[in-house]
Amino acid sequence: MTTAAFLMPMLALLLAPGPTNALVALSGAQGKQARLAPVVAVALLGYLAAVVPLALLGAQVVGRWPQAPAVLRLLAAAWLLVVAAGLWRAPATPADSPPLAVPGRVALRAVFLTTLCNPKALVVALVLLPAFGDPRFSSGLALFALTVIGSALVWGTFGTMLGAGPGGLRRTGLLGRAASVWLAFVSAGLAAATLTT
Repeated sequence: MTTAAFLMPMLALLLAPGPTNALVALSGAQGKQARLAPVVAVALLGYLAAVVPLALLGAQVVGRWPQAPAVLRLLAAAWLLVVAAGLWRAPATPADSPPLAVPGRVALRAVFLTTLCNPKALVVALVLLPAFGDPRFSSGLALFALTVIGSALVWGTFGTMLGAGPGGLRRTGLLGRAASVWLAFVSAGLAAATLTT
């Protein structure tokens, strides 16, 4: 597989709207551009914490417990629903914000756990990355990490631009509600797809 053949589906997957991108954009809208660095780093850690074990053990686990991917998807759907509810209840100002979504400061643990449960990690680990033991695995993992950083920066910058200037607080509140609805939609879709297969 050429680098371009690997990179194009990876970019398409990671740049597509999803739970992690929604939180990264919201963090950018609620904070400052300088605050994106820890959010991007936590998103990368979340993806690596999910992808590396899945790549190493995924095939064996699925071979032994064929229901494991379905259970993981249902757990991910439940977590996304929790985050969606937290975002929906979050007030437009920092005071009295719930711990999962603090306006002006999306909780880093929410970004990490949401990324850890992100269904995109399953696709990356079990479909896009070369198999563990393949000589291209290390370079594929490095390219994946760079793609995560790049896509998170794109979404974070989009959020920062959306939250800047007059009306930024109102747009940030709307983005929080939109992210909440999107996460609930992804959760429902993931659960429905898992339960009907």
